[in-house]
Amino acid sequence: MKIKGTAVRALLHYIDRYHLDIYESWLSQLPGDSKRLFYQTILPSEWYPLYEAAIQPIITLAQMLNRKEEEIAFEVGRFSAQEALTGVYKFFATLAKPAYIVKRASIMLSTYYDPVEADYESLGPRKVLLVFGKHKHNEILIYQRVKGWIHELVIITQKSEPKIELSTIDHMNGLYSGKFIIEW
Repeated sequence: MKIKGTAVRALLHYIDRYHLDIYESWLSQLPGDSKRLFYQTILPSEWYPLYEAAIQPIITLAQMLNRKEEEIAFEVGRFSAQEALTGVYKFFATLAKPAYIVKRASIMLSTYYDPVEADYESLGPRKVLLVFGKHKHNEILIYQRVKGWIHELVIITQKSEPKIELSTIDHMNGLYSGKFIIEW
C-alpha cells in the first residue's frame, strides 16, 4: 500500500506545529528507509511506501513522546482534516454533510491511499458504516488516522462530537479491513 505525499506532509506539519522541539531528534531516530525518505523533499503529488512514510514515523514519534501509537495516529488524522477542510476544501466542507462525504469515501480515500477499497452503508439518518481496506496487514495506525480524519470532518461540518466505533475485520484470506460505525 502507498500513501500520497500530501498525507505524508500533513504528518510533518503536525510535528512542526506540536512537536517542533523534538523534530530533529525524531528525524535522526527514524529507521533507515524512513530516515532516507524524510531527508529528501516530500512531494505532494508523489506516492510513498506506507510503512516507511506513515506507520514507522508515527511509531517513532509515539515512542519519543511516551504515548500510544494509536493516539498519535488519531491526532495526525484530525490535524490532516483540519488542514484540508479549513484550507483547500473549505468551501466543500461547508456545504457537504458527513454522510455525503463518507458515502464517497472510496474517492476521498483514494486521494491519500493506493490501493483503496471502501464500502458504505447508511444505518440511519445520522449513522453510517464505512469499511475501508482489504490490506495485506492489519493497518490499525492508518485506520486510527482515518478515524481522526472522519472525527474532525464531523466536527467541522456538523459542529458536534461524533461517536466512531472502529474495529478490524480479518477476512481470513490474509486481508484486513477497518470497519467504522459513525454517528453524529
